[in-house]
Amino acid sequence: MRNFLLFLVLSLFAISNTFAIVVIRTTPIKYIGMDSAISGGQIISTGGEQIIEAGICWSKTPQPTTGSSIQVRSTSTDSFQCNLRNLSPGQAYYVRAYAVTASGTWYGPQRTLATDKLIFGNMMKGGRLFYVLQAGDPGFVIGEFHGLVLHVISSNTTITWRNSKDTLIGAVDTSMFTGQLNTAKIVNTLGEGTYAAKVCYDLVYQGYSDWYLPSQNELALALQRLNKYILGYSWSSSEFNKSSAIQCTGLRKRNSIKTQKGSVFAIRKF
Repeated sequence: MRNFLLFLVLSLFAISNTFAIVVIRTTPIKYIGMDSAISGGQIISTGGEQIIEAGICWSKTPQPTTGSSIQVRSTSTDSFQCNLRNLSPGQAYYVRAYAVTASGTWYGPQRTLATDKLIFGNMMKGGRLFYVLQAGDPGFVIGEFHGLVLHVISSNTTITWRNSKDTLIGAVDTSMFTGQLNTAKIVNTLGEGTYAAKVCYDLVYQGYSDWYLPSQNELALALQRLNKYILGYSWSSSEFNKSSAIQCTGLRKRNSIKTQKGSVFAIRKF
């Protein structure tokens, strides 16, 4: 009996040395917004094994795994940081750091976060949110969060709608989701210069370069929902005729001469 117990202890000792133990820590979550946050991990011990992959995994249910949403980070350092993106507003998430070795996948302790609730005017994706895509909208995807944000280019400094060219462009669409096409038509026709559509078209802000001058309805909605941030008449990309285009302020609109100056707000779709 004694020999059997000794054999069992020695066998367990041998097995325990066959498998390395990786110890990894999930770092605190910070910079939590409506659709993003930052967390990371710290590898405390590799157990003598090589780290093949390390990162963060997260989900809406407890104990997320690498089968959930993940971001893979470099394994060249003991600590790493990850951006959790495309989260849903007002949602609880569970987060764990992980590391992969030849012997398996190892997880750090679980942390939790709650994203900010959906509030129009909150900053995200380079601007202030003023619309969330609904079923039937172009670009709507079930289970994903997409919308429109606005960036103030000029409020004190005003800009004309066109440059020196005086021509009928045909950027006449006024409905939602037509501002990008209007802007492309205006820039392709007028070319270089400092005018409303071109300033939006050339804008690069917070890494985003897909800005455009909103259509009449896009601008009107933004002005209604963000009225505490923007005031006065501003240009839409919607043309009225050869010499005039549409300006909006709050619930009002007017046809203004294209050489008249007005405020300019760029929007983008994410």
